Amino acid sequence: MFLIAMMLSPALAQETPEIEVVDVAEREPAEPAMDIEDGHIEYGFGFMVGQSDFAGSAWSPIDAQGNAQIGAFSRHPFEEVTVSGFHIDQRLVWNQLRVGIGYQRGFPSYSFQEATRKDTSVQYFAEHQLRLAIGAIAPSTPVAPYMDLAGDVTELRSVIAVGNKQERYRSTDFGLALVGGVRAQTGEHTFLAIQGEYGLTGAESWGVQATVGFNVF
Repeated sequence: MFLIAMMLSPALAQETPEIEVVDVAEREPAEPAMDIEDGHIEYGFGFMVGQSDFAGSAWSPIDAQGNAQIGAFSRHPFEEVTVSGFHIDQRLVWNQLRVGIGYQRGFPSYSFQEATRKDTSVQYFAEHQLRLAIGAIAPSTPVAPYMDLAGDVTELRSVIAVGNKQERYRSTDFGLALVGGVRAQTGEHTFLAIQGEYGLTGAESWGVQATVGFNVF
């Protein structure tokens, strides 16, 4: 029996099929992850500071009984005033093209004493701004410069006290600004950006913004 087993062992070994090991990763390669350069939507929030000159804005009374205190708008705090506040924006980026829309709430900085002349004083002054911007960004890298042309619709609200009576006024202006900045991708879906801007038309003279946000593909 031992001799028969020894004679059959080579034959059985030759008939045993070989098992082929196939690497699934080589046969079905995974799809490459989408690069941020292919396109994404981003949302940002941040703070701003700048300088604007609202002395040339066209003010109109909100109240029917307004006396149009035009003289009050040609001096402090409407002339060369520092404005700081916050902004939020949403932007579509595709093949280095940037298109965005945003809202900015500005708080002009002024002295109540300097804003008072005889029996006329500025009780309230605020800025609301809607921005539409289009521009381009450098090819996707951890840090990429960009440049935009922004169109701003700015609404101003003010309350002027004349003696014991308060009168409300508003102004709506449109202006263009040239924006340049740097965007840093800090994580897979997060970024930081800082930008400066120069007013071409309208009330804005210059401004600086810092933004933190996230992007989705």
